[in-house]
Amino acid sequence: MTSQVHSYEEAKLRMLNGSHSAMALMGAITGRAHIADCIGSDHIQEFVHRLMTQEVAPHLSRTDWADYRDALIQRFGNPYLKHSVHQIATDSSQKIPQRWPPSVLGQMAKGQSFEHHALAAAIFLRYTLAKDEQGKAYALNDPQAESLMAIGANQASEPQACVHTLLAREDLWGNELAASEAWLARVSYWHDQVLHQGVDATVKYIIQQDFS
Repeated sequence: MTSQVHSYEEAKLRMLNGSHSAMALMGAITGRAHIADCIGSDHIQEFVHRLMTQEVAPHLSRTDWADYRDALIQRFGNPYLKHSVHQIATDSSQKIPQRWPPSVLGQMAKGQSFEHHALAAAIFLRYTLAKDEQGKAYALNDPQAESLMAIGANQASEPQACVHTLLAREDLWGNELAASEAWLARVSYWHDQVLHQGVDATVKYIIQQDFS
């Protein structure tokens, strides 16, 4: 029991749920079936650790966030939970607005890096192609599926236009992020990397960088 309901809800949305969304989208694109398959890859685990530590935790009121982070990573790796990436990716357009933008805006306000969230957003756009990197089609179970797929359909031939259109949606990002040139620039950069290098190679690349 706790009287700090807001602190715990905030941490759950941004750390647990935010990481879940990022991994689910990665898994869908790379052909990994479950969250445990995602976190079981060292580079994805490191990405999640850095996302929570560097970009989410600085804006939480929960003081025991480091213990919570470590417990979450251990839980994500439990192979018996069978958390389907496609199930968790369901309704992403309704979930992402609560999970990612608050941390991105917090980082911007402090003049700090938001690169991991920018890559997650780029991966979300790649997800709207509705087929994985092996060419296998999957369904977007989302109330905005039709409009999202319309945005993402031409990202191979018109990537910049697709990024612009997705990031202009205030229902997804809020008015401040939708108008941010810095956010647009970094998501565009990572989207280009994802299209040309693939998700795994891009995640491996980002964790080699120092954004401190």
